[in-house]
Amino acid sequence: MREDRVEFANTLRGIAALVVTMTHLIGFWGSPADVARMINADVIVPPAEMPKALRFVGEKVSAAGLDLGSLGVGVFFVISGFVISLSLAKTSVVEFAVRRFFRLWPTYLTCFAIMLLSVYAIGWYFGKAFPFDEFSILVQLLPGVGDAFGVPYLDGVSWSLAIELKFYIFTALFAGLLPRADLKVFAVAVAVSLVPYLLWHLYPNRNDLGLFGIRLLWAFVFFGAFLPILMVGVAFQFHYARKIGDKTFCAVVAAMLSIFAAMNLLSDPAILAPRHVWTYIVAVAVFWVCYLLRDYFRPTLPTTFLANISYPLYAVHCYAGWCFMRMLAVFGLSQNSIVIFYIVVCFATAWLIHRVVERPSNLLGGELAKKLRLKLDYPTATGAAAA
Repeated sequence: MREDRVEFANTLRGIAALVVTMTHLIGFWGSPADVARMINADVIVPPAEMPKALRFVGEKVSAAGLDLGSLGVGVFFVISGFVISLSLAKTSVVEFAVRRFFRLWPTYLTCFAIMLLSVYAIGWYFGKAFPFDEFSILVQLLPGVGDAFGVPYLDGVSWSLAIELKFYIFTALFAGLLPRADLKVFAVAVAVSLVPYLLWHLYPNRNDLGLFGIRLLWAFVFFGAFLPILMVGVAFQFHYARKIGDKTFCAVVAAMLSIFAAMNLLSDPAILAPRHVWTYIVAVAVFWVCYLLRDYFRPTLPTTFLANISYPLYAVHCYAGWCFMRMLAVFGLSQNSIVIFYIVVCFATAWLIHRVVERPSNLLGGELAKKLRLKLDYPTATGAAAA
């Protein structure tokens, strides 16, 4: 395998972050009352008209029956399945856990802090009390922990990071199946998805579980609803490594997508609306097309830049970006000017976080993982020498 062929996934990562950013940019103008409520601000009065370019994109995507945000997140999920299984095939579970922790948490914590400060500052300006209590903030310091306590996600994007974190745990638990491309990993994923789903819908006395038990079960149901999309990425990695053939690959992808669609469309309460389900399937198709054309992808300055800042951009752009735009509206800037400033500031902030937090923490995680590997290998090596 040539390393440059993974460039297609790297390019897609940056584009997906850009798509999600555009989604929330459109949402700022399209749902001003909801945005004001979420960021603790007053609604813009009089209502501001959405810039024509954003309206055009939103209308075209909606006319196609798609959801722009789900498209970006869906591509992210497939990329995660592809890349994470590739990483686990090359390293130990302990090294993987160390690297992933330092890859995810410091950057997330930085973006989370920026969001909290932004919401506090804009609430102070509009004379509103800070909307988040200490416990809600505490359990959201690591994405997904709040699920068991019924605490909603505070920033609009970390729900998907929680899905990814749970997927990391899933792949680490069944890491032994990945290097040899054992198809049992898909059967396990189906079980992890369907068992909570069936318990939720068929268990006659769900209230007997108690409030904590119900929340925990729903957290598994919610994760299981997206797990098949992540497993599609794993199937792509197996095929990419030439460990499964075309027919097996297509059968696995078809099975995962069928289970994904059935679980979401038949769930009560519904997790995803039909439009979102369809969009996730389109996201898989987009990844598939790029996968088939992977030999034509080469790193360029714009795509490499987008890929590098994709995670901090994804994590910081939503609520903090909305707060920034709302304050620009207070100062009377035009809609187009607000959009331009938003893009520049979001990109600059993401780049700064990448350079100051993400990149150093990744390097630190890599160094710690190497040292840990040497410590774990040392007893084996000395034992072999003694023998």
